[in-house]
Amino acid sequence: MGLLDQLLGGAAAAQDEGQGAPAPGAAPADVGLPVLAALLPVVLGMLADRQGPGAAAAVPAAAAQSPALSSALAGVGGLAGLLARFSRHGHGPLASSWVTAGANEALAPAVVGEVFSAAELRAIAGRAGVAEDEARRGLAALLPAVVDHFTPTGELPARDRLLTALTDYEKRLPH
Repeated sequence: MGLLDQLLGGAAAAQDEGQGAPAPGAAPADVGLPVLAALLPVVLGMLADRQGPGAAAAVPAAAAQSPALSSALAGVGGLAGLLARFSRHGHGPLASSWVTAGANEALAPAVVGEVFSAAELRAIAGRAGVAEDEARRGLAALLPAVVDHFTPTGELPARDRLLTALTDYEKRLPH
């Protein structure tokens, strides 16, 4: 899968080829690679705090411009807002582990359900074209790896640097 496999540290390719369990913090065995690939552009758009068609090239324009989606995801607030949201829900140390050096703590799908409202999860699932439970499990797999990838210095990058990195990464996604 290329970029997705790189992001998940080789776990996606091993899982896709049936080569055993993923590494800690990587994709759970019950999350298929197609689900992760569908969710990745949505996650990148959330981290960039963009919701229009440029948020992720793989998202159909009609889905990206949905009023329900825009209102449901308007409160994420980019990478900093996402991390603050985890803190507000009592999971700050968990999210901090994805930013700082060292191993990423695994994110349970149940925690995803605490941090994102039902409307937000519906919007994310709809935008990615997956079921809500798949979205919850997929976000649990992706968020630690994606946040870790875009915070290589152990701290939040400046907004312009983050946007450039996210845009460059999105350009390399398969369409």
